[in-house]
Amino acid sequence: MRFRDSVKIREVGPREALQAEAGIVETDVKVRLIQGLIEAGCKTINAVSLVSPKAMPHMADAEAVLEQLGPVEGVIISALAPNTRAINRALALAEAGLIDEVHLLHATSEEVLKANGLDRTVDERIEEVIAQAEEVKKQDLRTMVFISASFGCSMKGAIDPAVVFASVRRLHEAAEVDEIVISDSTGQADPRQVSEMFAAVSEIVGDFPISVHFHDSRGAGIANALAVLDSPIENLTIDSSFGGLGGDVPFIPEAWGNVATEDLVEMLEGMGTRTGISVDEVLKVSRYYNEATGRALQSRLPNVGPVKWKSAHVA
Repeated sequence: MRFRDSVKIREVGPREALQAEAGIVETDVKVRLIQGLIEAGCKTINAVSLVSPKAMPHMADAEAVLEQLGPVEGVIISALAPNTRAINRALALAEAGLIDEVHLLHATSEEVLKANGLDRTVDERIEEVIAQAEEVKKQDLRTMVFISASFGCSMKGAIDPAVVFASVRRLHEAAEVDEIVISDSTGQADPRQVSEMFAAVSEIVGDFPISVHFHDSRGAGIANALAVLDSPIENLTIDSSFGGLGGDVPFIPEAWGNVATEDLVEMLEGMGTRTGISVDEVLKVSRYYNEATGRALQSRLPNVGPVKWKSAHVA
């Protein structure tokens, strides 16, 4: 098995966890969460989704959150912008210096696209998303494109890996795209799928930046993260969410839960794979969120804590 000296982690909880929350979380709580994650050492944070407040009232205060947070030196703050209206909002935020990166949305099935308000074929959408990336780049923002449902679709079923590879090739060819996110949107992946997928993707992209976004709907998230660490992908980022919270619900069925940041970092640091993130500080964030909202955490570490002798060794 391949052991890496370090790996990049992108914290997606401020968007993922909050959009899946039953109630509306106050703006001040959101800002405090993000600040806590920054204090924990998270260097890239997916902070908000710029969707319609009617579709997702949880994100109605996206601009207010970013304005209250303000520019953060040394930390990449990103926003998900799934459509043209959202991109216009992202450009305004970028002009104010409040975001550094925009996440754009593609998918392997028309069903997932439609669930996200995008009535397009897969081929139509990829050309549209590249055009959107070109628009975003005019503001000197980094662009990332999600390929959702890369390992299976909760509405369509099995996804031919060739569909994923075709999208990867097209996005890799586009100068406007800075990073590709291979997303297991509904937690259908297994380690064998992951190993085979990323062996093939590495042949296409070389050292081009690749992110992985695993949902933990069926408990395989950590195993899948380990499988991608063992892959040939060199320029790798793993998405995770504090508390293991999140999901693309209510839009996409079965999309509950993300890989938990504290569980992932605890495992990686114990293996000698440095993340630059403090497990203890992430635990403070997760426990704060639990206390502020009453929402049960899905991560394991808050119940038992880090392995003390490993923590001492890392320190």
